[in-house]
Amino acid sequence: MLSIMIFLLDYVMGGLFVVAFYFKKNNFRDLELSVQSYRVLPLSLIRIASIGLLLFEFCLFISFASGQALYYKELGAIALLLAFSFFVVRKRRLDNDLGSTCSCFGSIGILNRYPLSRNSILIGLCASKCLLPAAALSAQASFRQFIIHSVVMGSCLFLVDYYQTRKRYIALQVRG
Repeated sequence: MLSIMIFLLDYVMGGLFVVAFYFKKNNFRDLELSVQSYRVLPLSLIRIASIGLLLFEFCLFISFASGQALYYKELGAIALLLAFSFFVVRKRRLDNDLGSTCSCFGSIGILNRYPLSRNSILIGLCASKCLLPAAALSAQASFRQFIIHSVVMGSCLFLVDYYQTRKRYIALQVRG
Protein backbone atom coordinates (compact mmCIF):
# COMPACT_ATOMS: atom_id res chain seq x y z
CA MET A 1 0.00 0.00 0.00
CA LEU A 2 2.81 2.39 0.89
CA SER A 3 4.65 1.64 -2.35
CA ILE A 4 1.48 2.41 -4.33
CA MET A 5 1.15 5.75 -2.55
CA ILE A 6 4.79 6.59 -3.29
CA PHE A 7 4.32 5.58 -6.94
CA LEU A 8 1.22 7.78 -7.25
CA LEU A 9 2.93 10.78 -5.66
CA ASP A 10 5.88 10.33 -8.01
CA TYR A 11 3.45 10.02 -10.89
CA VAL A 12 1.59 13.23 -10.03
CA MET A 13 4.74 15.26 -9.45
CA GLY A 14 6.46 13.90 -12.55
CA GLY A 15 3.35 14.60 -14.59
CA LEU A 16 3.15 18.19 -13.43
CA PHE A 17 6.80 18.84 -14.22
CA VAL A 18 6.60 17.27 -17.68
CA VAL A 19 3.44 19.27 -18.49
CA ALA A 20 5.16 22.48 -17.37
CA PHE A 21 8.25 21.55 -19.41
CA TYR A 22 6.20 20.68 -22.49
CA PHE A 23 4.22 23.91 -22.62
CA LYS A 24 7.23 26.08 -21.84
CA LYS A 25 9.24 24.30 -24.54
CA ASN A 26 6.51 24.84 -27.11
CA ASN A 27 6.35 28.57 -26.36
CA PHE A 28 9.98 29.31 -25.58
CA ARG A 29 9.70 33.01 -26.44
CA ASP A 30 6.79 33.33 -24.01
CA LEU A 31 8.94 31.63 -21.37
CA GLU A 32 11.70 34.17 -21.95
CA LEU A 33 9.22 37.03 -21.64
CA SER A 34 7.79 35.49 -18.48
CA VAL A 35 11.26 35.14 -16.91
CA GLN A 36 12.03 38.72 -17.93
CA SER A 37 8.78 39.99 -16.38
CA TYR A 38 10.02 39.01 -12.90
CA ARG A 39 12.85 41.57 -13.26
CA VAL A 40 15.38 39.47 -11.39
CA LEU A 41 18.04 38.91 -14.06
CA PRO A 42 19.73 41.16 -16.61
CA LEU A 43 18.58 40.73 -20.21
CA SER A 44 21.80 38.94 -21.15
CA LEU A 45 20.97 36.05 -18.79
CA ILE A 46 17.28 35.59 -19.66
CA ARG A 47 17.86 32.94 -22.34
CA ILE A 48 20.32 30.99 -20.19
CA ALA A 49 17.94 31.08 -17.22
CA SER A 50 15.06 29.91 -19.43
CA ILE A 51 17.06 26.99 -20.78
CA GLY A 52 18.24 26.15 -17.25
CA LEU A 53 14.66 26.16 -16.01
CA LEU A 54 13.60 23.79 -18.80
CA LEU A 55 16.49 21.44 -18.07
CA PHE A 56 15.78 21.46 -14.33
CA GLU A 57 12.08 20.70 -14.88
CA PHE A 58 12.94 17.89 -17.30
CA CYS A 59 15.45 16.42 -14.83
CA LEU A 60 12.78 16.54 -12.12
CA PHE A 61 10.39 14.71 -14.46
CA ILE A 62 12.98 12.00 -15.11
CA SER A 63 13.71 11.69 -11.39
CA PHE A 64 10.05 11.40 -10.41
CA ALA A 65 9.16 9.16 -13.36
CA SER A 66 11.94 6.70 -12.59
CA GLY A 67 11.51 6.76 -8.82
CA GLN A 68 15.24 7.35 -8.39
CA ALA A 69 17.11 10.11 -6.54
CA LEU A 70 15.36 9.40 -3.26
CA TYR A 71 14.60 12.60 -1.38
CA TYR A 72 16.83 14.68 -3.68
CA LYS A 73 14.07 15.05 -6.25
CA GLU A 74 11.62 16.17 -3.56
CA LEU A 75 14.10 18.68 -2.17
CA GLY A 76 14.79 19.99 -5.68
CA ALA A 77 11.07 20.32 -6.38
CA ILE A 78 10.48 22.10 -3.06
CA ALA A 79 13.36 24.51 -3.76
CA LEU A 80 12.03 25.24 -7.26
CA LEU A 81 8.46 25.76 -6.04
CA LEU A 82 9.63 28.02 -3.20
CA ALA A 83 11.65 30.08 -5.70
CA PHE A 84 8.61 30.35 -7.99
CA SER A 85 6.45 31.46 -5.06
CA PHE A 86 9.01 34.05 -3.99
CA PHE A 87 9.19 35.46 -7.52
CA VAL A 88 5.39 35.61 -7.84
CA VAL A 89 5.08 37.50 -4.53
CA ARG A 90 7.90 39.84 -5.56
CA LYS A 91 6.31 40.50 -8.95
CA ARG A 92 2.94 41.21 -7.35
CA ARG A 93 4.52 43.75 -5.01
CA LEU A 94 6.43 45.46 -7.81
CA ASP A 95 3.35 45.62 -10.04
CA ASN A 96 0.86 46.37 -7.24
CA ASP A 97 -1.22 43.52 -8.62
CA LEU A 98 -2.43 41.01 -6.06
CA GLY A 99 -4.29 38.85 -8.55
CA SER A 100 -1.62 38.17 -11.14
CA THR A 101 -1.35 34.64 -12.44
CA CYS A 102 1.58 32.80 -13.94
CA SER A 103 2.13 31.10 -17.27
CA CYS A 104 3.80 27.99 -15.88
CA PHE A 105 1.45 25.56 -17.60
CA GLY A 106 0.92 27.34 -20.92
CA SER A 107 -2.70 27.32 -21.97
CA ILE A 108 -3.95 25.10 -19.13
CA GLY A 109 -5.57 27.98 -17.29
CA ILE A 110 -6.74 26.10 -14.22
CA LEU A 111 -3.13 25.36 -13.22
CA ASN A 112 -2.08 28.98 -13.81
CA ARG A 113 -4.80 30.76 -11.81
CA TYR A 114 -3.64 30.43 -8.22
CA PRO A 115 0.12 29.88 -8.32
CA LEU A 116 0.75 30.38 -4.60
CA SER A 117 -1.98 27.95 -3.58
CA ARG A 118 -0.87 25.42 -6.19
CA ASN A 119 2.77 25.68 -5.11
CA SER A 120 1.81 25.32 -1.44
CA ILE A 121 -0.11 22.13 -2.19
CA LEU A 122 2.75 20.71 -4.26
CA ILE A 123 5.30 21.62 -1.58
CA GLY A 124 3.08 19.84 0.95
CA LEU A 125 2.93 16.74 -1.26
CA CYS A 126 6.71 16.69 -1.65
CA ALA A 127 7.28 17.26 2.06
CA SER A 128 4.84 14.50 2.99
CA LYS A 129 6.58 12.16 0.57
CA CYS A 130 9.87 12.89 2.34
CA LEU A 131 8.29 11.65 5.57
CA LEU A 132 7.38 8.28 4.05
CA PRO A 133 9.95 5.51 4.33
CA ALA A 134 11.23 4.69 0.88
CA ALA A 135 13.35 1.90 -0.45
CA ALA A 136 15.50 2.24 -3.52
CA LEU A 137 14.04 0.58 -6.60
CA SER A 138 15.95 -1.99 -8.57
CA ALA A 139 17.18 -0.91 -11.98
CA GLN A 140 14.52 -3.04 -13.68
CA ALA A 141 11.67 -1.65 -11.54
CA SER A 142 12.94 1.88 -12.03
CA PHE A 143 13.13 1.43 -15.80
CA ARG A 144 9.65 -0.12 -15.91
CA GLN A 145 8.21 2.75 -13.85
CA PHE A 146 9.92 5.29 -16.14
CA ILE A 147 8.56 3.62 -19.30
CA ILE A 148 5.01 3.40 -17.94
CA HIS A 149 5.11 7.00 -16.77
CA SER A 150 6.57 8.26 -20.05
CA VAL A 151 4.06 6.40 -22.23
CA VAL A 152 1.07 7.58 -20.21
CA MET A 153 2.28 11.19 -20.00
CA GLY A 154 3.26 11.23 -23.67
CA SER A 155 -0.19 9.97 -24.64
CA CYS A 156 -1.89 12.56 -22.44
CA LEU A 157 0.24 15.37 -23.86
CA PHE A 158 -0.50 14.16 -27.38
CA LEU A 159 -4.24 14.25 -26.68
CA VAL A 160 -4.07 17.71 -25.11
CA ASP A 161 -2.03 18.99 -28.04
CA TYR A 162 -4.46 17.43 -30.51
CA TYR A 163 -7.44 18.97 -28.70
CA GLN A 164 -5.84 22.44 -28.68
CA THR A 165 -4.85 22.22 -32.34
CA ARG A 166 -8.34 21.10 -33.30
CA LYS A 167 -9.86 23.90 -31.25
CA ARG A 168 -7.64 26.48 -33.02
CA TYR A 169 -8.46 24.94 -36.40
CA ILE A 170 -12.21 25.14 -35.76
CA ALA A 171 -11.86 28.74 -34.54
CA LEU A 172 -9.96 29.70 -37.71
CA GLN A 173 -12.19 27.75 -40.07
CA VAL A 174 -14.29 29.94 -42.35
CA ARG A 175 -17.95 29.39 -41.71
CA GLY A 176 -20.20 29.76 -44.64
